[in-house]
Amino acid sequence: MEHTVLGERLHTVRRRQNLSQADLAMKAAVTVTTISAIESRGVDVRGSTLAALARALGVSTDYLLGLWDDPEPWSPEPSAQDKPTMRPATPPAGEAPTPRPRKREGTAKGKG
Repeated sequence: MEHTVLGERLHTVRRRQNLSQADLAMKAAVTVTTISAIESRGVDVRGSTLAALARALGVSTDYLLGLWDDPEPWSPEPSAQDKPTMRPATPPAGEAPTPRPRKREGTAKGKG
């Protein structure tokens, strides 16, 4: 039996979350046979299967593959310090608001 990092980590995270192979299979929309094969024989998986398993377990694909030791998935939400500064919706006191261009009526195509 060839155990892979993916198989070992999948098994470990699944057990920590008290999920059976059937539970995980249902959450990830894969078969129990797929879960079993990954955990016990280290079979190769498609990217879509790997992504579904990571989502179902709440971990990153990099963690499952052994490329990263932090199981937390990467978040596309920037931290407060990384967020760009936004222009205020209302101008500061004493400044006039920037005028918006107005639609001109009667200029649509087909109107004469």
